[in-house]
Amino acid sequence: MPRKKQAGGQGSGGEGSDGQDKSGRKKRGLSRNEKIILSKLREADRPLKAYEMLELARPDGFTAPMTVYRALRGLIALGLAKKIARLNAFVAVTEEDGDRIDAYLICRRCGRTDARPIERHAFISMLGAEDMPVDDVFIEVFGACTVCASAPA
Repeated sequence: MPRKKQAGGQGSGGEGSDGQDKSGRKKRGLSRNEKIILSKLREADRPLKAYEMLELARPDGFTAPMTVYRALRGLIALGLAKKIARLNAFVAVTEEDGDRIDAYLICRRCGRTDARPIERHAFISMLGAEDMPVDDVFIEVFGACTVCASAPA
């Protein structure tokens, strides 16, 4: 199960100490829809597709996919969510700081996702990219979790 951030609104994650988010924009509080979608992502033990989030958020008044996509766009801009490209699904970002990034271990069978921290400097050094200003890293690792690996195929 992924490590989860504290539920929060204004001032939670993806922000610099200078009043700006990761992209350099002025930080802002989360909208109602962003809070709802973020809570759905944090409650999940696997990446969620947008239409799965829509179904989970229907009791909260969500009726259209565009509402989910707008909330996701805002969460991604704030550094609170990431898209797992190969799955076309989304995860909540765990607590990150400037010295650490997360690698996401994803089970191909059950879809469970676990975020594992990697020391940023060591990773960039391993790539030989010390001379390149790296502003974003997202690592997707696929395999079988321990439960699925020990189960008969």
